[in-house]
Amino acid sequence: MTPTTQRFARLSPGDPQPAEHHTSADLGSSLQAWRSPRFGELDAQIAAEAERYLDKRQKLNPPRQSNPLPPAVHQEVTRLAQELKRDHSLLFINDPKLRDRAARCFRSQLPPFGQPGAPGYNDVTAAIELLSRLRRDYARLYPHEKPHQIGKRVWKRICLEVIPNYGTITEREQRDTCQRLQRRVRDRLNKRKRSARLKTAPGNSPPVSPSQSV
Repeated sequence: MTPTTQRFARLSPGDPQPAEHHTSADLGSSLQAWRSPRFGELDAQIAAEAERYLDKRQKLNPPRQSNPLPPAVHQEVTRLAQELKRDHSLLFINDPKLRDRAARCFRSQLPPFGQPGAPGYNDVTAAIELLSRLRRDYARLYPHEKPHQIGKRVWKRICLEVIPNYGTITEREQRDTCQRLQRRVRDRLNKRKRSARLKTAPGNSPPVSPSQSV
C-alpha cells in the first residue's frame, strides 16, 4: 500500500475532509456569507447607472432610418456634383462655405416650391424690395434709356447687394446666379398674383341677398 493510500485509508466517513476536497459551491457560499450587504447595494447602483447611460446614448444618437435616394436621382446628383468639381473645384477649395450655399441654392430649385404661409427665402424677399425701389430710382437717373437697359442696371445692383461674393466670381457664374435669382423672384411674384386673383374671384365674394342690387 502506497503512502497516499494509507493516508486516505485512515480517514473515516465521519472525519473532516481535507481542504482540497472543498467544492466550488462551498467556496461560493462562504464568500457570499462573508460579503457585506453594502456590496449588493453598490452592484445595484452600478447596474442602474449603466442602464441610464445606455438610455441617454440611445436618445442622443437614435438609429438612423435608411431612406436612400432613388437610383435615377442619385445618378443625376452625382453627375452634377462631378461637373461642378471638374469646372469649379478651385472656387470650392478657396471658399469652404461655398458648398453649403450651393446646396441651399440646389435645394431651392427643387419642388415643392413652398407651402402657403411658409416663410420665403431672405434673398428673394430682399431682391423684391430692391426691385421696386431701384426701378423708380434708375428711371429718374437714366430717363433716356429703354426699360430693358434699366432692368440690366437694376439686376446688377440687386445681385451685388443680395448674392454673397457676387463680384468675385466669373462672368458665367454671375450670369447663371443672376438668372436663378430672377427666376425665383418671378415665381414669388407670380404666386402673389395668383393668390390675389383667387381672393378676388367671384366665387370668393360674399353672397348677395335678393334685396341688394348686383
